[in-house]
Amino acid sequence: MLKNALLLLAIAVVAAGCGFRPSEPTYSVVGRIVDVDGRGVPGVTVVAQGANAIAQTGPDGVWRIDGLRGRVTIVPHLEGSRFEPMSHTVTAGTENLRFQLVPPSYSISGRIVNAQGAGVAGVVVAVEGTNIQVTSGLDGRWRIDGLDGPATVAPYRPGSEFVPAARTVAAPTDNIVFQVLHPIMGPSVVPREQARQWLQARIGNSDWLELVDLYYDIAPLYGIRPEVALAQAAHETAYFRFGNLVQPWQNNFAGIGATGTPSDGFTPLNGADPEVVRFEAGVHGAIFATREIGVEAHVQHLYAYATTAPLPAGRTLYSPRFVLVRRGTARYVEHLGARQNPAGVGWATDAEYGFKIVNNFLLPMTAFQMR
Repeated sequence: MLKNALLLLAIAVVAAGCGFRPSEPTYSVVGRIVDVDGRGVPGVTVVAQGANAIAQTGPDGVWRIDGLRGRVTIVPHLEGSRFEPMSHTVTAGTENLRFQLVPPSYSISGRIVNAQGAGVAGVVVAVEGTNIQVTSGLDGRWRIDGLDGPATVAPYRPGSEFVPAARTVAAPTDNIVFQVLHPIMGPSVVPREQARQWLQARIGNSDWLELVDLYYDIAPLYGIRPEVALAQAAHETAYFRFGNLVQPWQNNFAGIGATGTPSDGFTPLNGADPEVVRFEAGVHGAIFATREIGVEAHVQHLYAYATTAPLPAGRTLYSPRFVLVRRGTARYVEHLGARQNPAGVGWATDAEYGFKIVNNFLLPMTAFQMR
């Protein structure tokens, strides 16, 4: 009798050392493994650590393990995959243990190009809602690694817009191309003094430097970026040296009305103020009474291309070509050239017109380092 009692005690001690008591009830655990869209994931092995039990998910992602006792850690496993959470610890039965399959990380890459297809450096490409961002290299190329799940990527550079504005991805993607364009309207990204020093570095201490203040005072009244108008004026006048059809005394800084044929003296003003705007026989282009009026006429002409809105309240019409413009057809500097404009119209027929303004004047002004 004593011998049997000692045997039963030994069995109890061994059972206690195994982490459970023979009388401890068993329980079942049921769960489901889903992907990021909530769909069941089949073929995932589910391990009950410490219980020597496994299961596998069915077509709907559901699994079940019976006969568990005590404290058990449930861990899903699929080669090359990870799950959230990584594990669940249970001590009793449950029918709703959920794991989500985390998509594997992936990379995306692409290029920033201008309207001519050339690579553009220095553009920030960021993943929205995260701190992930990179900068395009000299050839315009960029790459982002370690993405996890769907992501929206968008380029950014002050004074620029991009087509498309953003791109959403959820898997490895190469050759994502964003085209950079330069809007005519919007806030200035070039400080006034930077524009002045940029122009001064090219023309010296000329009295034409006063035009910087005129453009920076007048253009914002129309929502036009002053650096854009100044860059176009520098292009049209060869840095205010003139020398083509239009002469300095005309105060015409954008070649308004200079069509290649001199006026016969009867060129219509089309509503422009006759007190300060005129044409003269034998002279190419409009003549403006002052530099200030000439600058505002230029800004108005850009405004005509960039928007369909009426002139701002209280402003007098000075551009004699304003009403002849197909309104709102050139929101971007690049589209001022008729050959690049999707509408087929533009400020000039020169195939490189808008590109020259951007590449030779606007971008150098933007990048200019002040003293």
